[in-house]
Amino acid sequence: EVTEQVQSHWIAFATNGKPLESWPAYDEAERKTLIFDTRTRVQKDPRSDRRKAWEGYRGYASQTLEPAT
Repeated sequence: EVTEQVQSHWIAFATNGKPLESWPAYDEAERKTLIFDTRTRVQKDPRSDRRKAWEGYRGYASQTLEPAT
């Protein structure tokens, strides 16, 4: 059942250029996320505690990589 749900959403996106209406547009204020599972649902800011733990960390993305010689 999960496979069919994922496929129907992606087929709609590939066909029409937009997902089905049950897949909300993402915005940073709400962070609504469609979760495909045994019970597909929209959840606001899932795992926010994990996301917030990384706030302010620049780590790898801020490092300048030297070209290989």
